[in-house]
Amino acid sequence: MRIRSITSLCRTTPSWLAVGVLPLVVVLLSSCTPSEPPRPAARAALPTLNDEEIGASFNPEEIRSEPWSFGTHEGEMIITPTHVLHVTVPAGSTRDVLPIFTSRALDHYRSMIPVSDKAVSSYSAYGERVGGGAPEPRIDVGPLPAPTERMSTFVFDDRPQWAAWTQRRLGRDAGTYLAIERGGYTIDAESVLWDIGRYDTLCMLAHEGWHQYTQTVFRHPLPTFLEEGLAAYAEGHSFRRRDEEPRFMPWRNL
Repeated sequence: MRIRSITSLCRTTPSWLAVGVLPLVVVLLSSCTPSEPPRPAARAALPTLNDEEIGASFNPEEIRSEPWSFGTHEGEMIITPTHVLHVTVPAGSTRDVLPIFTSRALDHYRSMIPVSDKAVSSYSAYGERVGGGAPEPRIDVGPLPAPTERMSTFVFDDRPQWAAWTQRRLGRDAGTYLAIERGGYTIDAESVLWDIGRYDTLCMLAHEGWHQYTQTVFRHPLPTFLEEGLAAYAEGHSFRRRDEEPRFMPWRNL
């Protein structure tokens, strides 16, 4: 879940955090296996994805959509090979890229942890000794597991719509989330956010998408500092309007 605004999170996550925790990430993720996930109402069954499908060609013909609404708000349900997207954002540069962005973000989550079969040096990059004895082999976790179900995401056109859905979805538990001024949240592997501008909305999708992914696939939750650090690490990207696909570059979130 993300409660702070996107700006405060992007600016307060130290650049060394993601680098410093990567060895710990490898250890923790080496034993991760898909578990039985929660069952949000909007999620649909999806055959297991293969590791080699990371970065596979994106086929727009595999996307289908149908009208969707809640209350007086008209929208669209977009079903892709990896996601179920409920959107009330009007057609335009943000909505049009949601299918490809969420698909490539999922590829990024599964492959963003560096993997190497090289030995870990006993010296840091600055020549300081960090351990004794011979270098130890690095754990090779390979691509992380693919989700076995489509991931469910709601993107609303504005905050009032988002708040109305949150109140409807969470009832008496909605108060904590309604205090969010700029951002979104993920509960039971279902992300709910609203349009805050193209770039920031895509950052939010990447951030909350990581929470979706871990809640769907990981058997046990990561420590909060690690979960949030990796979610912030996942945000950095470049996706200009003339680009066909996003490029994920964590350093852009420094």
